[in-house]
Amino acid sequence: MVYPCAQLYLEMGREREHREANRRAIQLLEHACELIDQNEDETISEVSIRTQMAKAYLALDNPETALRILKKHNACGVNNALIGMVLGDYLHNADGAEQYLGRAFSSFAEEINDIMVGFANVFFQRRNFGAAIDCLQWLRTVLRGIQPEDQLTWFDRYECILQEIIAEAYCMQGNVDQARQSLRDALVQAVRFDGADPAEVQPMAFYRELELEHQPTYSGYGPSAVEGLRQRVAMESGAIPRLQALWDGVAKEVLPDEAV
Repeated sequence: MVYPCAQLYLEMGREREHREANRRAIQLLEHACELIDQNEDETISEVSIRTQMAKAYLALDNPETALRILKKHNACGVNNALIGMVLGDYLHNADGAEQYLGRAFSSFAEEINDIMVGFANVFFQRRNFGAAIDCLQWLRTVLRGIQPEDQLTWFDRYECILQEIIAEAYCMQGNVDQARQSLRDALVQAVRFDGADPAEVQPMAFYRELELEHQPTYSGYGPSAVEGLRQRVAMESGAIPRLQALWDGVAKEVLPDEAV
């Protein structure tokens, strides 16, 4: 009961700007940490409670204490984004904020991929192929970001796979023309990527702008972009009608005879 009561006080303090409510919330959250062994809710941990406490301190115009709590309870970088916000917005420490926000951005790129690919799989299982396509198209837009279409990046290698999965969804819908076009777009993009000089492959825009050293290279999808597509089609063709035949037709159009 202690934690829900603390949440009510936090809500009261946020909506009514009632400082005493935030102070009472902090007291209750401290007590909740003492009782954490009684917790049976997997979404609540001491880290999540301390994060709520830090937000209460922010509402009390005490960003220094909030920052201290967030840094102390930052397992696996869970509070990187909030730490960066406090450093940049409240404490005007641009250099410190940049370090934490950069880490948060890298985690976000990985997490949003897992989320949307996960949702696409959920919709595949429910045979809602239109929703699966929407998830993957949205993911393509977000991960490419502000990158000009005419620039090659490491993401192009992964985007080929996303387009192939979209083709699978179109096949399951019975939309053969769209499936063929998606496969063709994927293969043309893969050929371009494989044929490019390494110097032509640009860093992804946000990674470059944020000066992040480590960006995904998507190297786990086969020895080349084309081979990654070929392996994916071979793996899924048994369960997806027309997929292999469409691939064979597109490959004859796009690839040199000796590569088909």
